[in-house]
Amino acid sequence: MFTNLIMNSIEHGFSNKEKGKIYIKCTADHEFLYMHYEDDGIGISSENLKQIYEPFFTTNRQNGNSGLGMNIVFNLVNQKLKGTMSAQSTPLEFTSFDFKIPI
Repeated sequence: MFTNLIMNSIEHGFSNKEKGKIYIKCTADHEFLYMHYEDDGIGISSENLKQIYEPFFTTNRQNGNSGLGMNIVFNLVNQKLKGTMSAQSTPLEFTSFDFKIPI
């Protein structure tokens, strides 16, 4: 899961930047694991944010990306782990994902 998120940050978020930062925070209570993932990359437009979980959606096909990374993350979290996830982004500022997974 984190491999796909980190690769997306590198390939998309930091594609036009010299450097970038990734923040990962995990907490838990007696029922759930909460994870927050955020990068300070170029962000995702609101139109693209609506499509990021769709299979084969990519904005970088010309560089060989398949568009399966976020679809795999979504299916892993929702189907395998029985959790939920949400995405937020502000273009030119950040992209973040929040996960809630039952323990």
